[in-house]
Amino acid sequence: MGRKRKSSKGPNPLKQMARQPRPPREPTPDLPKQTFVVDERAMNVVEIMFHRVDGRLPGEVKWTDILHLMRTMGYVSTKREGSQWRFESTTEENLPPVTFHDMHGQPVPLRRLWENGRYLRSHFGWDVDSFVLAT
Repeated sequence: MGRKRKSSKGPNPLKQMARQPRPPREPTPDLPKQTFVVDERAMNVVEIMFHRVDGRLPGEVKWTDILHLMRTMGYVSTKREGSQWRFESTTEENLPPVTFHDMHGQPVPLRRLWENGRYLRSHFGWDVDSFVLAT
């Protein structure tokens, strides 16, 4: 006896949607260009996060270094549910809040740092040039 054939109810709309190209992301509204003065420890995180390592082999970063970077930028951190951390601005510029996920005490992998960098670039317009090393 042969196998029973599945009846087709027509094309799957989810598959059709997956084949369609995504519309371009809405551009970030023009925010004033911000510059953050950071120390060497924070700048190391920024350079890795935004892919500017100048021949160095980038690696993982300690979660405490990310906390330090955000504090240097004028954010205060609040541990939320699970691995979620919310950073809220304490500066006069009233910077938008940022949410990152820690790695439960483990170093933050390079891929996660790059994802965080893309998020900051697309949502706030920040890049490596938004940070200046303190003298």
